[in-house]
Amino acid sequence: MKTESKLIGQRVECKDKPNEIGVISFYNSDNGDMDIKYGETTLLTHISKCKIVKAS
Repeated sequence: MKTESKLIGQRVECKDKPNEIGVISFYNSDNGDMDIKYGETTLLTHISKCKIVKAS
C-alpha cells in the first residue's frame, strides 16, 4: 500500500486553520501538496504544515 493512500481520510490539524479539524482528500507524494476538506471548503496546503489528529 502506498503512503499517499494511507493518508487519504486521515483527520488533521493544519497551521493554516488552527483549532479546526479537516480530512485529507488528496495527497501528492511528489511534492507534498495536499487538499484538506473542512465541510464544504477545501484547503490546498502542504504536508509540512499539518499533523495527524489521533482519535481520542
